[in-house]
Amino acid sequence: MKNRFDHRVFVIDKAVGPTSFDIVARVRRVTGLRKVGHAGTLDPLARGVLLVCTGLATRAVEHFMDLEKEYHFDIRLGVETATLDIDGRVRQAPGMGRASPRGA
Repeated sequence: MKNRFDHRVFVIDKAVGPTSFDIVARVRRVTGLRKVGHAGTLDPLARGVLLVCTGLATRAVEHFMDLEKEYHFDIRLGVETATLDIDGRVRQAPGMGRASPRGA
């Protein structure tokens, strides 16, 4: 029986939270297909367009990877977190004074 989701390219608006692999796993589960891949990894902290290919369309992934990409982001200068990303505890920020090392 032919699967209507086989040999397709899906344009997914990935939210903050799941990894690209989480999205691929979800597509596999929903479609019942095994051959599923994505054209470029998005960090779990990033939201954006993720191309997910199924079946024979996975052969096009390398071509999608070569396409021009555009990134938009917000940056807050002078803020330092323990993990160097938005999830970490703020260790230094303007007007905060210098944080002391652990155990000091």
